[in-house]
Amino acid sequence: TLFDEPDSDTVERFEDGDAVPCEVLSRFSPFDQLPESLQGDIADRLSVSRKPAGTSLIERGSREDLCIYLIHGTLQLEAADGKRVTVKGGTSKARSPLCQLRPHVYNVESVTDVAVVMLSQTLVGDIVQSIARHKPGTGIQVHEMPADSGSGSVRQGVGTR
Repeated sequence: TLFDEPDSDTVERFEDGDAVPCEVLSRFSPFDQLPESLQGDIADRLSVSRKPAGTSLIERGSREDLCIYLIHGTLQLEAADGKRVTVKGGTSKARSPLCQLRPHVYNVESVTDVAVVMLSQTLVGDIVQSIARHKPGTGIQVHEMPADSGSGSVRQGVGTR
């Protein structure tokens, strides 16, 4: 299994630019929620990027529409206050996309040689929205709620299910 047990041989299976195998993509959120046929369509359009140790992948403060899925290796995320988080490929921390906030709040650097998938956060967001539309009761819904004042006005509210 890819998660909760780092796979030391995983990186050796991928060359820079290789297509992402569907079985690898299906281990990441939110792709694991998609039908297998759609996972395959998306996987065919994505490629593995290999980066050597010491490579800067994202700079704090940048607004790039980019998130990272870590297949193998170790990344270090450093916040403005100096706090550091280490993420190892093959663990549950690596299951979700890294660096989703805009502007980016972390500098991201490879500690070891890594295999990653770098893709548009917009694409990931679209997939999440699609899943929420097709699976009622999941995700966040925006709806109108009456104001507490009884004035008859409405305000936007956000609810979770």
